[in-house]
Amino acid sequence: MNESYQNQLETLKDQLSIAISRILELEERFKCAKDITHMGMWDWDMISQQVNVSQEIYEIMGINPDDIHLTIPYIQDFLIHPDDRELFQESVFNATTFGQVDNTSYRVLHPTKKECYIRLQSKLISIEGNRPAKVMGVLIDVTDEVKVHQQLADEKDFIETLIDNIPNPIYYKDSDFIYRYCNQSFVEFIGLPKDQIIGKTVYDVAPPEQADVYYKADADLFRNEGKQTYESTVLHADGTLHYVLFNKGIHRRANGKSIGIIGLMQDITESRRNELQLKMLYKVKDVFLNINHNLFSYKDDQSFFTAIQSELQLIFASREQSTVLRLKDDGYLTILVNKGFNNQEAEAFNLKYEDSFIYNSNDAESKVMIVNDIASRVEHGIPKVITSKNTNEVQSTMSIPLHINGKLRWIICLDSSQNNIYTDTDLAIAEYIREELPILYRVYDLYQQTLHLSKYDGLTGLFNRRTFDKICESTLDATIEDDVPILIALFDLNGLKKVNDTYGHHIGDAYIMAMTDLIHDLTTPVTTFGRIGGDEFAGMFLKDTLNNVTKKILTAQQQFSKTLIHTSLGDITGGFSFGIAEYGKDGKLKSELLKVADKRMYANKPFSIDL
Repeated sequence: MNESYQNQLETLKDQLSIAISRILELEERFKCAKDITHMGMWDWDMISQQVNVSQEIYEIMGINPDDIHLTIPYIQDFLIHPDDRELFQESVFNATTFGQVDNTSYRVLHPTKKECYIRLQSKLISIEGNRPAKVMGVLIDVTDEVKVHQQLADEKDFIETLIDNIPNPIYYKDSDFIYRYCNQSFVEFIGLPKDQIIGKTVYDVAPPEQADVYYKADADLFRNEGKQTYESTVLHADGTLHYVLFNKGIHRRANGKSIGIIGLMQDITESRRNELQLKMLYKVKDVFLNINHNLFSYKDDQSFFTAIQSELQLIFASREQSTVLRLKDDGYLTILVNKGFNNQEAEAFNLKYEDSFIYNSNDAESKVMIVNDIASRVEHGIPKVITSKNTNEVQSTMSIPLHINGKLRWIICLDSSQNNIYTDTDLAIAEYIREELPILYRVYDLYQQTLHLSKYDGLTGLFNRRTFDKICESTLDATIEDDVPILIALFDLNGLKKVNDTYGHHIGDAYIMAMTDLIHDLTTPVTTFGRIGGDEFAGMFLKDTLNNVTKKILTAQQQFSKTLIHTSLGDITGGFSFGIAEYGKDGKLKSELLKVADKRMYANKPFSIDL
């Protein structure tokens, strides 16, 4: 052996020593890795069905190598957990038939552990002919890993169950604003199946006008990377817009990078309705207060309800047209006041109450009623009321029945060309009006009655003495500088005391009313009459001559003498005396004229017909 060869041998020995040391190091490291990962080596001879495993696998499986001869059937029947035997059997079939090997985890039976899980990682390493011959791989104890995954799955399920039971809608979007998670409340609120929400954007689940608002808010939140709270409307599953308070925050990774948005929705519709209802209620009270302050300025029902109609516009902004219907004693509806309708049709309107949609609707006479789709109702036989001034026909109406002393007297109808425009809030406010407005009307009506009694005679309806005197004085004062003919006449009903004493006061009242009817026949636009005493009447004639008025009264006197008043004791006739004074010639003061007329009336008594 020469020196050169010796040197080469020494070098080779050194290299071999290094290689062996490296192998031993790798083996040690591999052993450490196996110990750390609880891993063992195995191979399966598919021809002989012999399975060889390392010591680590026996330790992992908790079995004694001296007691067991491992084969695939034995492993399947005695080591694999019953829950996973079908899966194991399928893997064996795929390997032996198609040469397909996979990395699969199984639950195995362990003599001491309640749960034990392994993962087989394998590779086909030889093929004889056209069939696989040998598989090698590692077995890893993944019990802890499986338990951790199961714990994570349980916690995830718990959290999802917890969130699903939260009544507030909750959702999660990724950085592209795509829905990745939502709870059951969100699904129910939106009214879409979860598979039509997850993986979608707001433009897939919301109308465009709302989606624009949500997208802009998400973009602002991502740009500012803070928290966000705002109110908006959301289309609810019931088809209506709900007021919603959004509370949103950024979801970040551990490194601080923003990766998503967590949102929570709070339905504040009821709160907003209550606020709106409260505001409207304050408006109604202000309206009633305003009406009450002006109560004495309304001269009749028409002026009263015209004011009410105008004030209601401040409360119900959606109202475009309105009518106040009056239910007469004959059972017919007429229009007292209207806004937005043809005035000629309104004046001619006369509908039998029983033919109206109000009469044919349940509780419409006692409660506020909202009617929609009026156009289609008209097509199906409901009578069209009157024509709108504008081209838009009425689609929705809200009727407010007003009962006075237990009897339906008025119906306020608030109309709109928009269908389904009136809300539950409108209904609640209208109900308040229905309950409170009759009280205000009764105060107004009582004032009108009191005012009427203060100005008119309770039996005849003619002006009383106080009112007649005021009218007479104001007329005389206004015509002092004018050359306007004015005549003052006094009338005395003959024998009223005798009628009362003989036939009773009810006949006396009939006698007075017969005289009143006669006076009505003498009434013209320029005459004023009043009852100024029990059997005395007075009249003021403008722009007429003494001869002409005298002829009229004489004719009436003759006619009255032929008027029959029926009594239980037989028919009676009556008579009256009169006297006339002429302004200017007989005086210019009321007292002077009445004195002259009184004197002439008594002078006329011998010529009047008495009972």
